[in-house]
Amino acid sequence: MKKVAVFVSVILSVSFLLGILTGCQTAPPILEFGELASDDEEAKWENESGRWKPATAVIDGAEKALTSQHFKDLYVEQDKWDMVLLVFEYNEEGSRLSEQITERLIGHPLAFFRGDEPLRGGDGRPITPIVQSVIKDRGMIAGLSLSEAIDIYEQWAESSTAE
Repeated sequence: MKKVAVFVSVILSVSFLLGILTGCQTAPPILEFGELASDDEEAKWENESGRWKPATAVIDGAEKALTSQHFKDLYVEQDKWDMVLLVFEYNEEGSRLSEQITERLIGHPLAFFRGDEPLRGGDGRPITPIVQSVIKDRGMIAGLSLSEAIDIYEQWAESSTAE
């Protein structure tokens, strides 16, 4: 299984590099990051884990939502226990957004949305990890199936080379 993951990771990284070489790195938001909305705030998403709004921070005086548009790299790998990981590295603005958001959310959940639906783990429940520390340059989403992680990556890679 690890050989498959390494092979997939190499192929996906090569695909991303082709996008860089063609000068196209902007991805529409395949994934959006969400935080719990309070009772008096408008929610963009609702599911069995709660009411969610986009996770935002202020950069240069403007409020911005953290999305996959802030990824400079994305790849799929497996850890030593064969858990599938969707690993992302942020661009400069994404690092600043993530740092502010995760600093504010330590001890609280962060969710990931693909369109109107939350990313779900193998148990069918939304993936909503509790933020343990400030995340600045890179992060990962665990709990996806290999096929779903690859599908998300391929969608992101296609959109980043489409322009």
